[in-house]
Amino acid sequence: MLAAAVVVGLLLLTHTDDPSRIELTSRSASTTTTAPRSSTTTTPVTTPSTVRHEPAQLKVLVLNGVNKKLALAGPGANALINAGFTGTTGKDAADTVSKSVVYVVPGYEGDGTVVAGLLGIPPVAVKPLASPLPPEVGNPGDAQVIVVLGPDAPVSTG
Repeated sequence: MLAAAVVVGLLLLTHTDDPSRIELTSRSASTTTTAPRSSTTTTPVTTPSTVRHEPAQLKVLVLNGVNKKLALAGPGANALINAGFTGTTGKDAADTVSKSVVYVVPGYEGDGTVVAGLLGIPPVAVKPLASPLPPEVGNPGDAQVIVVLGPDAPVSTG
C-alpha cells in the first residue's frame, strides 16, 4: 500500500502545472492537500569584473621589465596618457620579466583589459595582483593597474 502511494505521489509530482507546488493525494481520502515545494538556492558564478572606470580616474603604473637602457616605460605611459589615462607614470621595474603582464587590484579587471589592449598586450596577460606582490612590481603605491612590459611588449622603444 505504501509503495502504491509513493508511485502515485511521484506521478502527481511530475504532472503538476505549477512547478513550485506539489499536490499530495491520498486514495483513501477524498481531499487533496497542496503544499509548497521547497526552493533550492543557487550560488551565482563569480566572474571577473567588467566594470570600467573613467580613464582619468585610474592610476596606472607602467614598468620597464627588461633592460633599463631600453626606453619602454616612458613610451608606454605616454600612449596611455594620450588615451586619457592622466594618472599614469612610468619607471623601471624592480626585476626583469620574460613576458609582459598587467596586474590589477580587485574591481579593476575590465580596466586592466582595456590598458592591455591599448598597449598591444593580449588579454590573457591580465592577472590579479597577488599578495605578496610579485618581485618585479616593487612598490606600486596606490596604482590600480600595474603594467610590467617585457621583451614581447609591442610598444615603441622610441
